[in-house]
Amino acid sequence: MPNLSGPEFIKTVRSITTSNADIFWAFGTVMLVWLVGLPHTLSGGLTILVCLLVARRREVQTSKNIQTVLRHARTLAEDANRAKSAFLANMSHEIRNPLNGILGTIELVLESKLDPEQTELVKLASRSAANLLDIVNDILDISKIEAGGVELLCVPFTLQQALGDSLKVLAHRARERKLEFHYRDDCALDHALLGDPGRLRQIVINLVGNAIKFTERGSVWLNVSSVERLARTVRLRFSVRDSGIGISKTQLKRLFQPFVQADASISHQYGGTGLGLAISMGLVNAMKGRIWVESELGVGSEFFFEVSFGLDTRLLSRDSEEEKVVPAPVHRNLHVLVIEDDKVNRLIANRLLSRRGHRVSEAASAMAGLEIIGREHPDLVLMDLQLPGMGGLDAMKNLRAWPGSASRTPIIALTAHVLVGDRERCLTLGMDGYVSKPFTADSLHAEITRVLDERSNTPLAAIACAPPERFRRALEGLEGDVDLFAEIAAVAVSEFDLAASSLAELSAERDFEGLAARAHRLKSHWALYGPSSEEQLPDLLMAAASELDEAKSIALAARFSASLGDTTQVLRGWLLQRKQMEST
Repeated sequence: MPNLSGPEFIKTVRSITTSNADIFWAFGTVMLVWLVGLPHTLSGGLTILVCLLVARRREVQTSKNIQTVLRHARTLAEDANRAKSAFLANMSHEIRNPLNGILGTIELVLESKLDPEQTELVKLASRSAANLLDIVNDILDISKIEAGGVELLCVPFTLQQALGDSLKVLAHRARERKLEFHYRDDCALDHALLGDPGRLRQIVINLVGNAIKFTERGSVWLNVSSVERLARTVRLRFSVRDSGIGISKTQLKRLFQPFVQADASISHQYGGTGLGLAISMGLVNAMKGRIWVESELGVGSEFFFEVSFGLDTRLLSRDSEEEKVVPAPVHRNLHVLVIEDDKVNRLIANRLLSRRGHRVSEAASAMAGLEIIGREHPDLVLMDLQLPGMGGLDAMKNLRAWPGSASRTPIIALTAHVLVGDRERCLTLGMDGYVSKPFTADSLHAEITRVLDERSNTPLAAIACAPPERFRRALEGLEGDVDLFAEIAAVAVSEFDLAASSLAELSAERDFEGLAARAHRLKSHWALYGPSSEEQLPDLLMAAASELDEAKSIALAARFSASLGDTTQVLRGWLLQRKQMEST
């Protein structure tokens, strides 16, 4: 071991750390060694050892500083994300309310006596308002995709049911531009598909709509084929080919980015937000598929996407491809109460309902609406969620607590809240139906028909006492025994309440062993009562805690605690509703 002189030692330590305290500590230690009179070789070795200790101390301090910075950055990012979500919710509500007034008023005007010129001008206004609504929907969709909040259905459907009407509209749009439109289905499926027909339709409309928009002459083709067929699943490939302007290799690299079009001049010539392809890619990724494009500038483009669907075990009937699920019309006149604070929206709902022969009462607040329900006993209530004073959900809970038949009055949420989970939250908390603004006469009456059909086909007690749909697995595991489900649910509510608090405490104490143990104890109950999207939370938290991953464990514990609270609220609400129904 070489011996270091005093100046050489200071130079070595300064190369490791800039901390004066560290230098003083290290230099003082070595001077003490020299004063004691140890041999040069030993003192040199101790000098190097001290340098290493200083370096290690500096490394630990640097690591702590980095962790502090990262935690601060994470907090800032989470705050920004919450602010973004709140902004989008408010923006959606504030834009959709006046849009409902615009589109609803236009629909009423179009039904009146107009001369040809007036009709054309009103239709132009309608198309402009519809375009604005499309832009709002695109922005909300891209927000959901970025937040990982895309919710996919799993229902049986056929390609004809999912795409039939939309393809007719697209074909009409192509004819208006003097283009040929061809659709070919080479799948030859003998089973219905299981998946989300609405999201599939959205992707196809985006891709075919783009192809039509960017093609001046020639044709657009949509082909569907089966690329892999297994016993219970099938993988379909959709291709959209056009003879349009094409895309250069440079432009292809940025094509699927949000708010980006292949060329800046395109937005001026063709319009659009540049979100369609980004939304399509996000939806395809959410469906565990892939999307790509082949193109040549000036020749045309071909977009492909592949997604897998489950196969319904029931065979299709011969005419199933032509079947359309159309709600039966409401055959009787109803007394409908509209609770809505916006005067224009009340007017539109009143006119649309009155023209179908229904009698309409109006209220501008929840309290006024509850008074009308108690006095006039309407057949149905359409209620906005965001009302002055008492909100729509609180008014609904208040009504459900009343004794007698008034508490069972069907309520349809009439709302501009359309973010992820809004519909499910309304239905879970006790609403019978959900109509988003802006609404049309058809969408409004379709939901009214659905709600009344369900009420007429299902005993009222069964509606009130049946657990929410999200707990179907738990109920099936108990062979449909609702009473037993209620007993276990009461235990789960108590356990989940305690667990939510416990996770927060263990997380604050950085007790990783305790977090893993708590997650393990929750696993069996959570598999029954937790939402399917959060089913893996116990396993994820156990893994992170076992690996002593502090940041991941804290984040998962917070997420788990919040989800436990939400589930507890739903279970407690159902238990209360069941108790009230049994007492009437």
